[in-house]
Amino acid sequence: MEMVCDDLGEKVVLTLPDLAGAGHDIASALCTQEELPLTWKHVRTSTLQLSLQLYGLADHQVALQIWTFLNKEGIAKVSVIKVPEQIKPHLCACSAHAILKFVMEKAPIHLSSFSLIIPSAAVLPSQLQNDADNSHPSRSIWFSIFNDSVEGKKQEYSKLRELPLTTQIQDELLASLLHLVKILEVQAVIMLVAINRLSPLDSEQAQKEKNRVNEMIHSLGQILENDLGLEFSTKLLAGSRAKIYDQEMSHMGADWRNLYI
Repeated sequence: MEMVCDDLGEKVVLTLPDLAGAGHDIASALCTQEELPLTWKHVRTSTLQLSLQLYGLADHQVALQIWTFLNKEGIAKVSVIKVPEQIKPHLCACSAHAILKFVMEKAPIHLSSFSLIIPSAAVLPSQLQNDADNSHPSRSIWFSIFNDSVEGKKQEYSKLRELPLTTQIQDELLASLLHLVKILEVQAVIMLVAINRLSPLDSEQAQKEKNRVNEMIHSLGQILENDLGLEFSTKLLAGSRAKIYDQEMSHMGADWRNLYI
């Protein structure tokens, strides 16, 4: 059943169940602190089941967890939406549309200050991986800005690497969201932690990769902290991600697209 949800803030962060668990960690680090920063009055939490009946999928729903931060005047300014469960590939396009439709109905998308921010992790084409600058964690984070009204944000992300808009993203839900963002002309920013394909048998290399991804998520969290005015708690990062990372990365070979990246 679809539940009623209050309005969202002018900045909406959408976190997904990505391969490294980065999205979920980011949501936890931003939203599950014991005390709010002084600039905020209250955080409103809710859970939601978005029905896919509109797409002829009456038996399917998309679960959302939502945190909305209210300022001292009680105005919703920032919302963090977490998609807590993996979505089956054949449901990703419909689910992505349902999520964006919900955001467009509940957020003040008419404001010039509105933006949808999608921090995630994905395997990128090998050419981009080879171009990455590992001398500093932020130089291995990629970003893309969608729609002209947020072009000014490029200065904010000048330390990151700009992702070509034609990049093939190896994540069905994320790829569907980015495709629909363009079509629906949603003001959006994507920030991607680039992750490498690894053999689950190479434990030493896997640990190095986890450490590298950890550093990049820390850097990404600091960018979000500055952009949103929230506190990014690194203490809340080290929980479930390692387990998710091992489990998901060990199955990556089953995706036929790996052969062409």
